[in-house]
Amino acid sequence: RAYEEILEKLKRLIFPTLFLSKLEKISWSTFNESGSYGKELLESNLIQDIKFESFKLIQDNNQNQIVEKIILFSRSANDKNLEYSIGFFQDENLNLKPKQLPVFCYFPTKENTNLNFILNAPFLLTDSREGLKRSEKHNIKMIEYLSQLSADSLLILRDLKLINSDIFKVIPYKKPEETDLFAPFYYKLKDKFEFEKIIPSDHDTYTTKANAYWASAPNLPELFSNEQLSMLMKNENAKWVFTKYGYNNIMNADSELAYYINSITKSTVLPKNILGLINENFIENQSIDWLHRLYEYLSENKSYQDDVRT
Repeated sequence: RAYEEILEKLKRLIFPTLFLSKLEKISWSTFNESGSYGKELLESNLIQDIKFESFKLIQDNNQNQIVEKIILFSRSANDKNLEYSIGFFQDENLNLKPKQLPVFCYFPTKENTNLNFILNAPFLLTDSREGLKRSEKHNIKMIEYLSQLSADSLLILRDLKLINSDIFKVIPYKKPEETDLFAPFYYKLKDKFEFEKIIPSDHDTYTTKANAYWASAPNLPELFSNEQLSMLMKNENAKWVFTKYGYNNIMNADSELAYYINSITKSTVLPKNILGLINENFIENQSIDWLHRLYEYLSENKSYQDDVRT
C-alpha cells in the first residue's frame, strides 16, 4: 500500500524544482513507469531591485509531457538575504492565465491564498509543514513584502504588454474580509491602478485614472476614436479603456468587477452622455465617411435619435 501511495504522490508533485536554486531536475522510476520534473530558464533580467525570470516547467510522466510557462518576480528581504517570489502563469499565446495554488515555502503547503498567481517565501510553518503560523510577525511581514512585489510587478507586466482587458482574471478585484491574511494583495494592486499609468487602452497603450473612460458598450469605442473622445470630453489625454468589455456586459455578469473598474477609471460613458456632447463645431470637423457611420449607429439605436435631432 505504501508503494502505491508513494508512486501516486511522485506522479503528482507540484512544481517541485521551481523555487530551488540548485536542484534542476527530479526523476523517478519503477519497474514499468518513469517520470521527471524540470525547469528551463528562458530569460533573466534585473529590473531595479526585482529579479525577473521566465521559465518553462516540464513534467514527464510515462512519456506524456506537460509544459507550463511562468514569469517569476523575486526580491530579497532587507533584514535577511532571503528571497521571496510571485509568479504569473502564461497560456500557449503567452497571455497571463489564472492558476490557483497553495502558498509555497520552497515546496507547497496546504495554505490556500484564493489568488490566481503563485507565492513563495521563507515562511515560518507549523510543525507538520502544512500551514503558516498566522500570528507570527515574520509571516505578516512576508505577506506585506509579497503584496508590494505583486503591485510593483504590474509595471513590468505593462512594459511587457501583458496587461490587457483580461487582467482581472489574474489579479483580485473582490474586496476581502479584513481578517484575510492575504487582503494586502487587493489593496496594494488597486493602489497601482489608481496612481500609475497601467490602465489598458487599445493598441497596447496605457493611461492613468484621470484620463481613463470606460464605455457602456464596446461599440462606442469602435465608433468614437480616442481623438474624438478627447475633443468631446475636453481632455487632450482621454482614452477608452477596457475596450474588450462594456460596463453593461460586466455589470450583468459580475457586479463586483464592474464596481471595481468604475473605481479605477475617471468616468463610465453612456451613449446619451457622449451623443449629448456633439455640437456644430465637432460635426464640421468630422469626415463624411465617419458621419455615415454615426448615422448608421443612430439608425440602429432609435432610442438615441430624439437626443440628437438638433
